[in-house]
Amino acid sequence: MSRVLAEVAGKLLTLLGYDGTDFRNIHVDAAGDLQVDVLSTAFPAGIATEATLALVATEAKLELCRVFLSTIDGDVVNSNAYLLALLTELRLKADLTETQPVSVAALPLPTGAATAAHQVTQTTALQLIDDLRDALDSIGSDALRTMPGLDGATHRMIHVDAQGDTQVDVLTSALPTGAATAAHQVTLQATFQDQAFTYKDQVVGKYQHTMVGDGSYTVLGGQVPDGEIWVLGGIMGYNWSNAITAMYIGLQKGGVAYWVAGTGGVVAKEAFSTTGQTILVKDDYPAVYFNGCLDGDSLTMMYNGYSMTKAT
Repeated sequence: MSRVLAEVAGKLLTLLGYDGTDFRNIHVDAAGDLQVDVLSTAFPAGIATEATLALVATEAKLELCRVFLSTIDGDVVNSNAYLLALLTELRLKADLTETQPVSVAALPLPTGAATAAHQVTQTTALQLIDDLRDALDSIGSDALRTMPGLDGATHRMIHVDAQGDTQVDVLTSALPTGAATAAHQVTLQATFQDQAFTYKDQVVGKYQHTMVGDGSYTVLGGQVPDGEIWVLGGIMGYNWSNAITAMYIGLQKGGVAYWVAGTGGVVAKEAFSTTGQTILVKDDYPAVYFNGCLDGDSLTMMYNGYSMTKAT
């Protein structure tokens, strides 16, 4: 459906044109004359064209030459020959068989030819390269700002952290005098082998005895096994039945008692213990001596600590 793209002033006074798709106002100038674009027109019969005008001009030149030659005296041979040559040249030019002189004031550039704009871009790029070269020359010997390292083939910048500290991979380093080496460590291990001790396990014990008759009695704990050392933090004893007259705490080694703590009378159900460590070795026993017991008294000793073994 065609559209009317115009302002209609009146049904009888408005002329519209059709462009093949839409209706539009016909243009006029301020005087009301129609404005026309002549796209194409046929030549009237007999109209002169550029080609016919060129032929007319050439024939006119030839005719002038003929007239001029007819006025020249036939005895002037040199002049006649010159004019004949001129006539021949004019004919050649008219027939376009001879090269014509051409002005090269303005000719189209061949494909890919450099223009002034291209040359300016190239000049700018060359100037940047030249400026960069000058800048590199100015810092080439600046040892305070440029410190490249060589990895054997390529120069690389030396790495630093955010604080500017140099990051170093220590591949090899001379040991200071007296530094421990692997060989020294092996020697040290051999020296302390079977002499240094390490923690093995917890040691706890509780042993009881019931008196048969009145008197005194030594309650022994467990025996320290071969290869271990016991470090007891506390050894304690008490008579649950009656008061006693004295109590001694320590260890028994080879049938001999070695007391490390002792006290006088102790009431029933009251405990007495050591206040420091007691160290026992192979075949030793923790021991508590009760004095002044009565028949049927219930005697108890307890201890706790840890065991150690020799380092291997």
